[in-house]
Amino acid sequence: MNQVIRLDGLIKEYNDKIDESIDYGIKRAEAENIYRKALSIYLADKILAGNKVTVLGDMARGEPEIADLRLERDKYTVLYEATQERIFALRTEIRITETNLKLDYGRTN
Repeated sequence: MNQVIRLDGLIKEYNDKIDESIDYGIKRAEAENIYRKALSIYLADKILAGNKVTVLGDMARGEPEIADLRLERDKYTVLYEATQERIFALRTEIRITETNLKLDYGRTN
């Protein structure tokens, strides 16, 4: 019976993590969009101001607003990837628990 309760908990967590992953994935895409737009505007402004294109990447990375937007994007990337890893681990735990249940059920019948 403990295996059934465990399986139920794992499935609930699995479903919750899928929802979380979708949420983080959307937030990551939105953060990427905002970052890319701001970066494009920054680079265009610097090019129009006569700065050399070869140094603009380094300049952009040092610009506080651009760096903050990149950090926001990177945070959502980490959260998304961590949630994906937990989903993979839960799938394995669910399969193991299901196998144990089948084995236990086979012994009692």
